[in-house]
Amino acid sequence: MQQSISFVIAPKDRSRVIAALTELGCTWSSPADVRQSLLETFDGRLHKAGLRLAATQRDHTSLRLGTASRVEYCDAPAGLPRLAADLPAGAVGERIARVIGIRALLPIVAIEETATCASFTRRDGLVAADVVLHEHVHIVDRPRGARLPTVLEVQPRKGAAKAVRRLVECCEQQGLEPLEADLLMQAVDRTGVDLAGYTVATTVPLDPTMHSLDGFRAVLANLLSTIEATWTGVVTDVDPEFLHSLRVATRRSRAVVNQGKAVLPPGILDVARDGLAHLSAVTGAVRDLDVYLIEWQRYTAPLGEDAVAALQPVRELLAIRREAAYEQMVAALEHAEPAAFLQTWGAWLRRPVRRGQRGPHAERPLAPFVLGRIERAQATLLERGRMITPSSPAAQVHELRKDAKKLRYLLECFGSMLPALPRKRFVQRLKALQDNLGAHQDAEVHVEQLRELSRALHQQGAGPDTMLAVGQLVERLDQQRVAARVEFADRFRAYDTKATQRALAAALTITR
Repeated sequence: MQQSISFVIAPKDRSRVIAALTELGCTWSSPADVRQSLLETFDGRLHKAGLRLAATQRDHTSLRLGTASRVEYCDAPAGLPRLAADLPAGAVGERIARVIGIRALLPIVAIEETATCASFTRRDGLVAADVVLHEHVHIVDRPRGARLPTVLEVQPRKGAAKAVRRLVECCEQQGLEPLEADLLMQAVDRTGVDLAGYTVATTVPLDPTMHSLDGFRAVLANLLSTIEATWTGVVTDVDPEFLHSLRVATRRSRAVVNQGKAVLPPGILDVARDGLAHLSAVTGAVRDLDVYLIEWQRYTAPLGEDAVAALQPVRELLAIRREAAYEQMVAALEHAEPAAFLQTWGAWLRRPVRRGQRGPHAERPLAPFVLGRIERAQATLLERGRMITPSSPAAQVHELRKDAKKLRYLLECFGSMLPALPRKRFVQRLKALQDNLGAHQDAEVHVEQLRELSRALHQQGAGPDTMLAVGQLVERLDQQRVAARVEFADRFRAYDTKATQRALAAALTITR
């Protein structure tokens, strides 16, 4: 993480090493109990960005953000940060916030120790390095036997390379053994923590010639693993992305199940449809409010500072409703019904299938069956899109958005059978249409929510400034809705072309 140099100290050498370093110019402070944590998001965003974030908690909390070439320090007055809003002001906090977005920082591994610190002073009186003696180190939440060695760590200050060399040479002359990894990385290695985090895999390796049932089961088992992996983060409200990932995996599962109704046996088909529909229903309200709160700044900032301030009661009411919806959602998820469904569904997906547990087309080769479903989904999207006119109700546009999602889910979930670049090119064309449909739907939903909130605030006696600002925000969102609806004709016309047909044909070319 940092350009520090660490050495292992055997207990018998401790006094001798301390004396040698003191004679060289180290001034030691009193020992203190310290906790160090390595902070990372569930999906390893910092690691993927080439960063490592460590927090040291003593009488206060300090952060170390490191790359392969440098390390930056800052204090965290609010304690161990969890969300971007908890990060300290300044360049370090801003850099972390840009990387993690809405994800929470989790202490993926932590150590407790007794630390004795020293400053190594040059002959001119300037501090050249910080020296830390780490003793009695153990990994938190592990058996007390999971101890790490006593380590002396040298943390150079900027522009003091020559003086630091003398310090390092002194340590080497004392026979200290250098370490390749600092204590936190040793704890990572000891615990087997994967810094890359959990990655949502949209597909799994598939053989185009395999039986359709085997292919559908593999895809659905992969989606179930995402639901299971994000479940705890959802019910403990770690960050909004857990719920988003669970809902996407649920929607993909529903789409795959419905497209595989000729492959899956009727009994399990009904179980899957009912269970997945229930998961989708009980999580929808919280996700809608999450999106509103996440997008709040983007929605309101163009209105100006005075309007944003006046809208604070609206945001507070949204947060209150989100909290109430969250409590209802958790109560529903912790009910026996979802747990029983996941157990039944998981057991069927992961155990050998008996002969009688197959749909009528279960043994058809996977590729032609899936390609047929994709082509049919595309035909449905085009057919229904051509029926939409400027006077069509918003519900009809929303149904088209669902059709586009179903097509994309098939392309993603069974994508390992398809050539990557042609598939990506077609999805880009589809995504351009989806972005328009999504913008229209979000504005439609949020305008209606805001009007309902406005009525509630009026009944609560909200001030005129707030009500005026609500009207301004409703108008702005409604303008976005209208603009998206007007733009739809051009977006769909650009999609409903021979170029799109050729792109889909190229994407559906199976190379055997």
